[in-house]
Amino acid sequence: MSVAGCTGFRWPSGAIPSDATPPETLRYWFGAAGLLLWRYANGEDNARVGVTLGGQIKSVSNSTTTPRDLVCEKEVSLVVWMLAESVAGRLRGHKLLCNTVQAHFRENTMKGYGCQCRLDEPTQLSQTLAKTVMTLYLHHKPKNPLRSVGVHACNLVGEPDQEQLSLYPEEKKKRELLTLEQTVDAIRGKYGDASVVRGVMLTDPQLSRAASELCAFAH
Repeated sequence: MSVAGCTGFRWPSGAIPSDATPPETLRYWFGAAGLLLWRYANGEDNARVGVTLGGQIKSVSNSTTTPRDLVCEKEVSLVVWMLAESVAGRLRGHKLLCNTVQAHFRENTMKGYGCQCRLDEPTQLSQTLAKTVMTLYLHHKPKNPLRSVGVHACNLVGEPDQEQLSLYPEEKKKRELLTLEQTVDAIRGKYGDASVVRGVMLTDPQLSRAASELCAFAH
């Protein structure tokens, strides 16, 4: 890189700077900017090397295009559960909960549509995500077989520092489910995603295996 390659300057009369131009000369011509240009041209940067973190996570999602048409509710449910487990696991990994669940469906005619549902309370449970998506699917049931499904967790909030315990049976069940899913996360993290699978995955091993491989590369 040569300082002479910069645009927007009028060089002093008779002066044609190059990589060999002394930094003092550039500083005389352009002030502090001249010295900065010389450092850039010579590849010098004294800034401390560090990691730049991205912005706040807005949503967590996963989607996949299946290897064959999904012609019935059972096949759609299988794929939805796989996607929901992936999204829920990532939510827990980031210590986040979602207030809204979005679903996206694309038919084999390439027609696609999305829908969403606001939850009564934030969650990071795969069961809640999957059941909500299936409710949306049945409410907006497509006319043609599906070829692509997406599950999106939106309106995220962080895990609370303290949780108010409830004696209601349904709240106790949610805590037990969360403990179970966290245990599954730990097992899969150590032995791989295929170490623990839901029984529904065994009803169609071919679709389950293909969808699982595709989910690994989905967003």
